[in-house]
Amino acid sequence: MPRIQQVIDTLEAECAELRDRLAWLEAQLTEFQAHQQQAAADVPARSLRRATSRRASKRRAVARSRQLDMKASIIAFLSEHPGSTAGEVARRLLTMIHGGK
Repeated sequence: MPRIQQVIDTLEAECAELRDRLAWLEAQLTEFQAHQQQAAADVPARSLRRATSRRASKRRAVARSRQLDMKASIIAFLSEHPGSTAGEVARRLLTMIHGGK
């Protein structure tokens, strides 16, 4: 009997230690979640959308400037090669885009 009682006491002590660890982990989790909610509340919801909008606006501006460059390139190519086909113009634009001139 004393051996069985010793095993039971050991298991109860380990169980109490695990409960203490679990309580500590739950407190840490609660603190982390509160911190995360506070951080989310500190950032205005629209700021992310505004940043995305600014990036999109920059991309559109770059696309517009490239579009104007394309039009100028097409006009310049056609003035130098008046009888060119659409395929020839397209090939010329592709070589310009990919580094050749």
